Amino acid sequence: MSGSLAWAAAVGDSLVDGGVDVAAHLPDSRLQGVLARLAERGVAGVLTWARRAGRTAAVALEPELGGGRGAH
Repeated sequence: MSGSLAWAAAVGDSLVDGGVDVAAHLPDSRLQGVLARLAERGVAGVLTWARRAGRTAAVALEPELGGGRGAH
């Protein structure tokens, strides 16, 4: 992995190692490396078109109702 994307892999790995199994996110090209790493490690990504970060957080928390762990 190139040095410019190493940070994205490290972030993705940290999230997975912390127990995250669903990641809610807004469209942002800077997150593509992180999202790719999450997908490689089996984490489902949920794209939201929320106008505020609070709604994205709510989407990320929904898996916790079923015993999962989300991230936003």
